[in-house]
Amino acid sequence: FTDKRMLLLVLICIYSGASQSFFFGIVTKQITLINQSLLGYVMAVFGTADAIGSFVFGKVIDLFGRKPILLLSALFILAGSLSFPIMDMVTPRSSAQFFFSAVLFGLSDAGFFTVLYATFGNLYAKRAETGFGAFRLIQSTTTAVYYFLGPYLSFYVSIGLLDGFLCLGVLSYLMLDFFVADVDSKEEADASVNN
Repeated sequence: FTDKRMLLLVLICIYSGASQSFFFGIVTKQITLINQSLLGYVMAVFGTADAIGSFVFGKVIDLFGRKPILLLSALFILAGSLSFPIMDMVTPRSSAQFFFSAVLFGLSDAGFFTVLYATFGNLYAKRAETGFGAFRLIQSTTTAVYYFLGPYLSFYVSIGLLDGFLCLGVLSYLMLDFFVADVDSKEEADASVNN
């Protein structure tokens, strides 16, 4: 945690933990309030979008690098999370809205995890256990905290926190890429800890 690269990845790791808690804890609760029988179908749509997205994004990263997928994934999650307050102003919440957001959340999840695992694998190639261990520690801690706080936060406050961590995480990732270590360069793998 004294490595500049890791410090700049902390916020996006926090976001990844918060996003898991948001979709699996908070959104699923909203689904059950509308129609509990939809839950399995919505989760199947999420899983399918996540699986297809992981395959496609892995290939796209090979061609264009990590930043385009990171930004596209950020747009997906913003569209998915902001669809709730926008649609709630127009019409009562419907099952179609949950399927729509499940596709966007699934694609976003696929994009972020593909980018994060590739980034950690590249930057910490010779110290993979340390890099991935730090990533999972931050992500798991955030997931636990977000699950604990979820019942005490309104749905819209949860969306605001999620989107706030998303924006800060993307900014810190871009700062890492532009100012500290090129996330797509193999030469950056295991650069000195003082970088």
